[in-house]
Amino acid sequence: MAEMKYLFLTGFLMVSGFAVAGELPAGAVGDSMVVDGETLPIERPGSWFVGDIQRVISISSVSERCEITPVRMVYEDSRQKKHVLEYSVMGNGCN
Repeated sequence: MAEMKYLFLTGFLMVSGFAVAGELPAGAVGDSMVVDGETLPIERPGSWFVGDIQRVISISSVSERCEITPVRMVYEDSRQKKHVLEYSVMGNGCN
C-alpha cells in the first residue's frame, strides 16, 4: 500500500512538473526554508521531476482560489537528507 502511495505521488509530481515548465526556470534555487532548525534551499523542478523520495514529511495546503498556486513538500531521500520541493498545482476553488 505504501508503494502505491509513493508511485501516485511520483506520478503527481511528474504531471505537476509539466504545468510548471513554462513558469519556473529549470533547476532554479530561490530562497530557503527552515525545517527542524536546518535551513534548506527550495528546489524548483524543470519540466519534470523524479526524485529519491524515501519519506514525505509534510505538504503545504493548496489555495482555495481558482488559480495556479505553489505547494511545498518537505521530504527525506534514501540517505535521510531533507529537501524542500516547490511545485505548482491548480487551486481548489474552481467549480
